[in-house]
Amino acid sequence: FLNLASLVTLIICEEYLFRHKILRTLLSSLPSTTAVVLTSALHTFVRHLQFALAPFDYVNLFCLNMAIGYFFVKSGKCQRGLGFLLAFLCVLHNFAGLLLWGNESPSFFLFKAAPRSSPMLSGGPNGPLGGAGVLGILGLFALGDYLTWKREREERRLAGRQGI
Repeated sequence: FLNLASLVTLIICEEYLFRHKILRTLLSSLPSTTAVVLTSALHTFVRHLQFALAPFDYVNLFCLNMAIGYFFVKSGKCQRGLGFLLAFLCVLHNFAGLLLWGNESPSFFLFKAAPRSSPMLSGGPNGPLGGAGVLGILGLFALGDYLTWKREREERRLAGRQGI
């Protein structure tokens, strides 16, 4: 429970800092896509400084931040991205067990590296966030959020032209 409470507190603080403060500031002077990419890269770099990450961890964190960044750009509020992130990590924590602070957390189905499983797919000893399985899910969320944001932006632009 303490690990889960710490995870939630960390997520809330990071979401407020990276989306509500940094991304909002970048959006005032940069195009939306550039601001989201820079914020995602900055968050991934901060995680690099905090934790020893596997190669897929970097890609997964970047995709996760892209999805959350576009949640923020679409709504202008960090609550939607915060809700997505909390739900995603709490579900992943409870069902797969996350490697938090170097410890394997208890879960319903703690996934462990097995000789027949591919570490590239499951994350192996780095946990599920370090695998291609989660990358596929996060990549779909990031791409979907980008495409819906782009479509909504075009619809608003066309609606503005028709109103003129």
